[in-house]
Amino acid sequence: MIDDGRLSEDEAEHMLVQSLKHPGTDGHDEFKAKTEKKMKLETKELVGALNEHIELRVAGNRLYGAKKFDEARQKYDEALSIVTIVSGMSGGDQKEIDTNRAACLMNIAAVCMAVKDFGEAVRVLNEAQALIPNNIKLFMRRARAHTGRGDFGDALADLDHVRKMDPEYCLDVDDAVAHVQAVKQQALAKERAMAKKALDAGT
Repeated sequence: MIDDGRLSEDEAEHMLVQSLKHPGTDGHDEFKAKTEKKMKLETKELVGALNEHIELRVAGNRLYGAKKFDEARQKYDEALSIVTIVSGMSGGDQKEIDTNRAACLMNIAAVCMAVKDFGEAVRVLNEAQALIPNNIKLFMRRARAHTGRGDFGDALADLDHVRKMDPEYCLDVDDAVAHVQAVKQQALAKERAMAKKALDAGT
């Protein structure tokens, strides 16, 4: 791509576009809003699109069950693309789209968790939260993702939110909190051991 240490205008434009496509890049949200084209579908057309989306998710679920996580992610991404580019003509149709999109994002987050990409899992679950703000399963899953990242305070905050949303989940929340605390203690013990090793090496 690089010739004589310089980029052509086309190459520079391509690199900029690829950078803006990445969720963590400044300007990504604005770029996404301006470049994404929505297709408004009548209910009959929407049913066909959602059926295709569901077939892809079902295929992804089978691959996930077989621990073929990369292939499962590909199917989920394909399914997500469908419910990202379509919009409904009525509020009810749009709610159905949003529900399916959120479910797909939850599937993607599960894959991320399986391959220990906890940061991506948190990002995806944050996106899903905008669609399903009071979903207990989402908060429980994100708490596990935060724990995997070592963000124990955020994990406990999510679990506390679950406790407030539905007291019947108290036992599950208590177990999850105990897990967070145990992982936190393990992390602290590891840090202390590494610090001691560094000090011993310096003496």
